Amino acid sequence: MRIAATVAAVYALYLLALFFLQRDMIFVGRRRGPAPEAPSLQAGIERIWLDVDGGRVGSYYWPASQLPAPALIFAHGNAGLIEGWPRSLTALRDLGLSPMMVEYPGYGRSGGSASEASIGRTFELAFDRLASDRRVQDGRILAYGCSLGSSATAISPRWLNWAGLGESMVRNKF
Repeated sequence: MRIAATVAAVYALYLLALFFLQRDMIFVGRRRGPAPEAPSLQAGIERIWLDVDGGRVGSYYWPASQLPAPALIFAHGNAGLIEGWPRSLTALRDLGLSPMMVEYPGYGRSGGSASEASIGRTFELAFDRLASDRRVQDGRILAYGCSLGSSATAISPRWLNWAGLGESMVRNKF
């Protein structure tokens, strides 16, 4: 009986620890600390700051060589930062898309704290920013998410109702 009570107590403590650590386990990238200032951006990439509750969130926009062009909002996985993605998105840009890599609140140099609500709001602002950009072809905007980013591109109820959203692609969804 005493062993069962000890096992139950240890298990309860384990569950309690999981409850309090869940945010750190989901949003791993925010523990990496502030990203160092990018020494230089690839030619043509623009740094855009989005004003979100809790602070400014960084993003990179890389207009296609032929404008206007369809845009692509990119959401990385939970352990990444936007600085690691421009080279990987070169092929999409070569296809004539203008990728916008959006950081999560609290990641890298971005202010705020990552949560479902703050990430949803950030991606709404990114979409609105692209929808108002004359370089985006007829408001044609695609969404592309990897891992946690697959949820980030779909968590806003507005996302599914945006008239300009053409397609949504996911990779390594969980």
